[in-house]
Amino acid sequence: MADKKITALTDLSATNKAGEDFLHIIDYGGGSAPVNKKISLTNLFSTIPVNTSIIGANTSLEVGFGATTNSALKVTNAATGSAVGTVVINDDATAFVDFTVKTNTSASGIFVDSSTDTVTINGDNANLDFIVNGDTASYKTIHSDASFDAVGIGNPTLDGNYSLQVGADATTGGAAQFGGWIAINSVENLTGGASASVVTVNSTKAWTKFNVTGSTNHNIELPTDAKEGQIKIISITAGSGNATLTLSGTNRLGTEAVALQQLGDTWTGIWDDTINKWININFNNVS
Repeated sequence: MADKKITALTDLSATNKAGEDFLHIIDYGGGSAPVNKKISLTNLFSTIPVNTSIIGANTSLEVGFGATTNSALKVTNAATGSAVGTVVINDDATAFVDFTVKTNTSASGIFVDSSTDTVTINGDNANLDFIVNGDTASYKTIHSDASFDAVGIGNPTLDGNYSLQVGADATTGGAAQFGGWIAINSVENLTGGASASVVTVNSTKAWTKFNVTGSTNHNIELPTDAKEGQIKIISITAGSGNATLTLSGTNRLGTEAVALQQLGDTWTGIWDDTINKWININFNNVS
């Protein structure tokens, strides 16, 4: 092989190369006299201590299991400088390429599971917030706070008392608009008229529905652990009894009696933290 030019050597095809194959390299050693050396493909590509660029029209970089199988990452330059290039994760749309973004505290800050077709934020339940900013400085359009397990929309100050807090628009003061109907799925079902005891309704339920089965009158005690602006509805919705259910005035503003006696009778109130009392909003068929 003496005096044989490199260009005269047998060409090694792209599919026949291996990590232990050698390349000829000239080592200058930081400016010293050049020395002919060899380097394996494994050592050459294990660490490349220089900037690397793939530049040019219609050029691409792809990392994957095979040329058309399980492409993990594919970066493609466009045909011109004003055309659109692409960066694609899982270009072959396979179930065997997942995508993970880690943070200082989360090993799964963003996790795309291709096999289940799910995109998860904070996949390992770390103390990691998810924030979508608006175009105003420090304005969080959406804020998922992991420490409170709560979501804020419209830049409210989250306090941990609610699963969802919606802030007011800075210009109009509006907080929410719904295009469809809204349902209350927070109901407490109680029995009325069966005994003379005092019944205390639950503050964690928006609507208390009484089934009046007997004729024994009793008082309804309103909760004292409500939150500012909380709405409470109490109704007689079922039963053939004729008992009278009287709302206690202990923690309710106003001295007027509120008695529920027949089907459809309903009282609605709102809690005021300043005076620690319920304020009457509406009586429906209530004497």
